[in-house]
Amino acid sequence: MLQIGDVAGLTGLSVKALRHYDKAGVLVPAEVDDQTGYRYYGEGQVRAAALTRALRDAGVPLAEVAVVVAGGGAH
Repeated sequence: MLQIGDVAGLTGLSVKALRHYDKAGVLVPAEVDDQTGYRYYGEGQVRAAALTRALRDAGVPLAEVAVVVAGGGAH
């Protein structure tokens, strides 16, 4: 499992963006620690995060990004 900062570093997304995508249901972490609230992502989710960044950088609306990421089975 990767911490949110690790995913941010690997994908170029900010931690703030990853939290936003979690709340929006676009890129939900594999696990969230109940006590600390720390988000943990599976290695396969790095690809989904990179795809999310590329699509958002291209101007694709968040709702469409959510459909692409969900359909890609990247979770």
